[in-house]
Amino acid sequence: MQTRFFGMFGLIVLTALLAFSQKSNKLDIRPYYFPYAQFLNPTVYAYERIGNTSGTNNLFYWYMVTVVNNKDTIFYTSSYSENFLLLDTMTERISKKGSELVGFNYFDKHTRLTKTDVFKWKQAIKESIFFAYESGSTEDETVTEKKRTLTNASLEVMYNNKSYPAIEMTDVFTNRYKNGKPSTSFNRTCMYAKGIGLVQFTNKLPEGNQTLVLKKIYSEQEWEKLKRE
Repeated sequence: MQTRFFGMFGLIVLTALLAFSQKSNKLDIRPYYFPYAQFLNPTVYAYERIGNTSGTNNLFYWYMVTVVNNKDTIFYTSSYSENFLLLDTMTERISKKGSELVGFNYFDKHTRLTKTDVFKWKQAIKESIFFAYESGSTEDETVTEKKRTLTNASLEVMYNNKSYPAIEMTDVFTNRYKNGKPSTSFNRTCMYAKGIGLVQFTNKLPEGNQTLVLKKIYSEQEWEKLKRE
């Protein structure tokens, strides 16, 4: 009986130590996310495809703005093609723990969210977070999940001829189809620079890798002028 007691006690202590170890290994990566507090006036990030540029869309714009509504801080992102066609919209709620997805629509398709973690302020190396959504009709419904893992927190990356401390995130996107079609997936590697946010990402697709880099940051006035040109 005594042996069993000490065995159970040891298991409890080990579990507690593992939980404490995981918590203590978490890194503060909040400074690497988009500086949303500076986006009370809209800001636009222009991403350019490099390398394989055979496609028609080699330039993408992310229009970002932050709105403070009572006690909620809401961060909106709308992405556009190089011809200024709206591709998707994303709405995040900023909390003490991180950024939570509260709305996502693409190509005029409405989605139903099932998992909502976009970015955690504290995360350990190899720890993963998830967001997921359902889209389509009942007969042709798709479940899309993104698994995001912090893979490196001691990198340097260049933007505008200047070096910045950076972290690397690896995203795994998986589409599961409820009509019986085989699941599909692809990986994306993301580089976040301190004080800037996402500066480079590479989609690893069956037809080859596609890398996009942050080309320029526009103010709202510059964005409106660009659209008129």
